[in-house]
Amino acid sequence: MAEEHLYMVDGSQATPAERITLTSAGLLERNHLQEWVLAHPEILGEDVLVVTFEFDRWMTAGGTPTWERLDVMALDRTGRLVIAELKRDRAPDAVIVQALNYAAMASRFNLDLLAEAYGERRDGEMTDAELRDELREWAPGLSDESLAPPRIVLVAEDFGPVMTNTSMFLIEQGLDLRLIRVQLYHMANETVALTASQVLPVPDAEDFMVRPRSVGSTQRAARDAASRRSSITERLIAGGAFAEDEELHIIVRPGVQEDRATIERWLQADPARAEVRWRQDAKAPVVWAVDGQPWNLTTLIRHVIEEATGASPLTEVWGPNWFETLGGEILYKVAEQFPAVSSDRRFDWSALHDALLKIPTGRWTTYGDLAEIAGTAAQSVGVHVTSCPECANAWRVLGADARPRPNFSWGDPSDTRTQEEALVAEGVPFTNHAADPGSRMTADYLRASTSP
Repeated sequence: MAEEHLYMVDGSQATPAERITLTSAGLLERNHLQEWVLAHPEILGEDVLVVTFEFDRWMTAGGTPTWERLDVMALDRTGRLVIAELKRDRAPDAVIVQALNYAAMASRFNLDLLAEAYGERRDGEMTDAELRDELREWAPGLSDESLAPPRIVLVAEDFGPVMTNTSMFLIEQGLDLRLIRVQLYHMANETVALTASQVLPVPDAEDFMVRPRSVGSTQRAARDAASRRSSITERLIAGGAFAEDEELHIIVRPGVQEDRATIERWLQADPARAEVRWRQDAKAPVVWAVDGQPWNLTTLIRHVIEEATGASPLTEVWGPNWFETLGGEILYKVAEQFPAVSSDRRFDWSALHDALLKIPTGRWTTYGDLAEIAGTAAQSVGVHVTSCPECANAWRVLGADARPRPNFSWGDPSDTRTQEEALVAEGVPFTNHAADPGSRMTADYLRASTSP
């Protein structure tokens, strides 16, 4: 297995760091490696929530306890369990059998057991309903069926050739198994650095592997696709949820298990601390008013908590739960309005553009009708139409109440007409600023019509 090299850089000078073992540094599996993983679950993979650790409440079908102890159990965004075994030295070959046993036992988990285990990690401070709500906020598709089969993650200082060969075989058979290597380095400035890298499967390489399709691999591909679609920011951007530079606010939700009062006081002390502006960048989608810099949603909230309380967050922070629109909608709830669009492409608005061309003089339609045709939400249609140079007849689109939208603007800034004035001139009657319902073109009419 290729050796990793780490250097400290000072201008043109690159000084190699000294590779040391966790054992020689006096670091332990449970007191140190496990604590690092609990504090930084991203070591196990992107977007995982730790549900419990050192879980030992296993028993046989006859009710006999087995006394096996699982190091870490987590949950990914698709609602799937993640089973992690940690070894501070080279992983013994037998650990893969141990991990398979845990995965087999965990595959019998259901939502009741999951909420119970998570409740113990939260020290009994939440009701069953609150625990389920928080787990579903993390993984909107969570169900008894989504939990299995679990993903297996082995974290160790090194992996031998037998372990690597066996792991490759299991991966090729469709098992979701990952090997994460952690290495410790002694730096020139006397500090100690930790690296964590996935060695199997090689990141991205599996995308270039061609193999016969099987039911197992097809199921795994579907899960991987669901995981890629689960990014809140990618869905918001692909769906056109917000205009560039649109204002959002940071809030402290009632269910947040942090020092809520302290954080709220800190935010209220300076209004800029709670203000962000949207930007169309999935990795750093907001600009914080305090520093004018782009931030990742979760990273910014972690920073806010640390600034407000002087300490690291007490729980796994999920950024989309801390932001709301000026209309009071929570960010992740806004994302639920949009179809699950793969992150590798933008939303296809061609059906919407075609429908707009079909609205003749003297007729009008609604954002909801267009959303039904485009396969998205009315809000995203409104955002798209206001900034789309390809959207014809935009003045002929009204709200569900048949009234013009206050944020409508013409492409020509010298045009000062209102939507109502333009439509009246085209023969659409208005009563109390609402358009005649008899002139409306519903989604069904638009589908059946041909372009004028």
